[in-house]
Amino acid sequence: MKMPSISSLLLCSASLLVAAPLTGWAQTSIVVPNGSFESQSAQFSPNGVNLNVDSWTKLPQPTSSQTDQAVGLFYNYPNNPGNTIDNADGFQVAYVFNVPGFGVQQTLTSADGVYQVGNSYNLTVSLTANNAVTSSDSFALTLYYLNGTTPVTIGETDVAGGFSTKTHLFDSQVNIPAVQATDAWAGKAIGIQLSVASGTGSAYWDLDNVRLTSTTTVPEPSTWTLALVGLGGLWLTTRFFRVRR
Repeated sequence: MKMPSISSLLLCSASLLVAAPLTGWAQTSIVVPNGSFESQSAQFSPNGVNLNVDSWTKLPQPTSSQTDQAVGLFYNYPNNPGNTIDNADGFQVAYVFNVPGFGVQQTLTSADGVYQVGNSYNLTVSLTANNAVTSSDSFALTLYYLNGTTPVTIGETDVAGGFSTKTHLFDSQVNIPAVQATDAWAGKAIGIQLSVASGTGSAYWDLDNVRLTSTTTVPEPSTWTLALVGLGGLWLTTRFFRVRR
């Protein structure tokens, strides 16, 4: 019986490496301080509302006639028909009056809260609004970096109002692609801004459960497995021909 040539065996073994998928994806959650708006507590505050929002900075008021009450936290009291949000994360939800420019922002300070080269980023926020917020109104989810002290937008999603109910939150997202070494935001702190993009000034938005993830490209386990198989095939092939000599 004719033995296969060494070149054909080498080609077969090497093909295992070529056929292997090159990359996979690893997703990491990045902590957003007070991302569920549980601090400070509003449970025993008047009307269940607290105007102090830890970790977040309220955006400057667009007009002097507006008060600090335009942004705050409310306690999501259970068993309050027509008002209790059925899928809140925790006991509290933030509210923002439907006035353009109103909202909150924060710039992360943790070691993993920077735009790392090769990583893409996803920001997810749960939103709803009362019936007076229509589809012509919108709320902006923004990822930014600081150029000095000035926030510079990298990615933004404007979410239209007109929700089917004010007692259920709906997830919306903004994504930015993998950071390049030449990007101005590479290595800069991640900034998150949640604000009204357009609105009539009537009614309010509710927001909760702010989540941030980064995704990086990594070799898949199957790639390494097939690579070892291929290398093993090469070793056995060369050993076989040494024995046959």
